[in-house]
Amino acid sequence: GEPVPAFIYPPGTHSVTVKGLFDGAKENCASVTKAFTTINNLIPADLDQVALLNKNNITGSVELQYDLQPDIIYDLQTAIDFPAGFQSMEFLDNSSSSLIIDSLDTENNINIFRIAAFDACQNTNLHSDTISTISIDVRAENGQNRVEWNAFPLSFSDYQLFRNDQSFQNFTNVNLKVFVDSNVECFTNYCYSIQYTNSNGGISLSDTICVESFIIYFPPSIKNTTASVDGLNIELNWDDPENATISSYFIQREIEDDVFATIDSTLVNQYTDTGLDTDTRGFCYRINYLDECRNRSNLGDLTCTIFLTIEDNQLIEWNRYTGWQNGVKEYVVEVYDENGIFEKEINVGLNRWYEDTTFLSRQIIQYRIRAESNDDPALITHSNFVIQQVESVLWLPNSFTPNGDGLNDFFKPEGTLMREFSMRIFTRYGDLIYTTEDQNLGWDGTYNGKDMPPVTYIYKMEATDELDKKYNKTGQLLLIRH
Repeated sequence: GEPVPAFIYPPGTHSVTVKGLFDGAKENCASVTKAFTTINNLIPADLDQVALLNKNNITGSVELQYDLQPDIIYDLQTAIDFPAGFQSMEFLDNSSSSLIIDSLDTENNINIFRIAAFDACQNTNLHSDTISTISIDVRAENGQNRVEWNAFPLSFSDYQLFRNDQSFQNFTNVNLKVFVDSNVECFTNYCYSIQYTNSNGGISLSDTICVESFIIYFPPSIKNTTASVDGLNIELNWDDPENATISSYFIQREIEDDVFATIDSTLVNQYTDTGLDTDTRGFCYRINYLDECRNRSNLGDLTCTIFLTIEDNQLIEWNRYTGWQNGVKEYVVEVYDENGIFEKEINVGLNRWYEDTTFLSRQIIQYRIRAESNDDPALITHSNFVIQQVESVLWLPNSFTPNGDGLNDFFKPEGTLMREFSMRIFTRYGDLIYTTEDQNLGWDGTYNGKDMPPVTYIYKMEATDELDKKYNKTGQLLLIRH
C-alpha cells in the first residue's frame, strides 16, 4: 500500500522484478521480471512539414509530417496567431510519421505547432522547431494577379511562390507578404501556392488558390483604311493595329447621316462589301474590333469611297477621299474606251474635277478616279466608273488633192469612229473603183495603181455609231490635181 519508489539508474541495461502480495496473506504470487535500457539523452522530434489542406473557419484541416524516436513521450502542442501560450493537443504515437488535424479555424487563424519531447523524470520538455500554417489569398486585378500571404515564420530562410505547380519566385525578405504577378494573359487560369522554409529545413505549405486573369484597356482604333470600288462591290483593307491580337473585326456601314450599323465581321484585315449600287452614291465605313481579351476598340476613322459624277456629259467631279492617316498625295483620272480598255491617265494633283476638252474620236468614253496616298509604298483606291456619251459627228469633204503634200491627200470621212462602216467610190458611169470598211483608210485617187483623172466621182457611205445611230450618205466628190 505504499507509493512505488522512484530510482535513477546509471546508463545501461537493467531489470526490475515485481512480486505481488495480498494483504495479510501468505506469499503465494509469482514474481515478474522486466528488462529495460536507460535513455541517455532526450531526443527532440523533427517537425518536417505543416501543410494547410483546407481553409475553412469550422472544418479547416492541417497535415503534419514529423520524425519521432521510440521510448520517448511526444506531446503535440498548438498556439494561435502568436507563439505564446502553447497548449497540449495530444500525445503522439511513436510509430506514426504524420497526422491530420481537423475542425480548425484555418480561415481566420494562423495555427502554430510544435512537438515537445517530455522528460517524465525531470518533468521538462525539449521542443521541436515551431512552424505555423501559411494562408494565401489571390485576387485577379486588371492586367495582374495580386498574391498575399500571412504566416508566423520563425527561423525564416525563404518564401517560395508556386504558379501552376511550378516554382515561380523566391523571396528572402521575411517581411514580404505581397507579390503582384503582371506576367499574365487574359482569360487564363492561374493557381498559386506558397511555402516558407525555416533555417533547419522545416516547411510550411499553403493551400492553392486559382483565379482567372483579365485585362481591360482601350485598344487603339483603326487609323488607315482603304475603300475601293470594284464594280458593284467595295473592297476594304486596313492596317492591323499595333500590339493587339485580334479576336474579330466588325464592319460598320453608314445607313443614314452619321448613323452606322454593323453589317458583318471578319477575322482578317480585309473585307468585300458586295451587291451595292455604286453608280448612284458613295459609301462610308467605320471599323472596330475585339482583341483577344474581349476589349472593344473605339470606331476607326471614317472611310468614304470616291464617288465620281459627270455633269453635262463633260465635266467630271468627285469627293475628297477619307480614310488614310497620311492623306491623299494626288488624284489621277483614268480614261477607258467603250470596251473598258485603258487609254490614258491624267494627273490632276489634289483637284477634284476634270473637264476633257481634247477631241476624242471615240463616241463612248469611260472615266475612273485613282487616288494615291502619301505613304511609301502608296496606298491605292479607285472610284466608280462614269460614262461620257458623245453625240456622233460624221462628215465628208466634197473634194481632195492627192498630190502627196500631206494635206487632203485622201478622201475619207472625219468625225466619230463608227461601230460599223463601209464606203464605196464610183465613176460617173457607175463603175466601182474603190471600197473599204476601215474608217481610217481613205481613197488616194488611184485605181489598179494608176492615177484617176481629175473629175467628179460618186461616193456611197453607210455607218452605225456606238449608240446605233445610222448614217447613209451618197454624194459627189471632186478629185483635184495641180
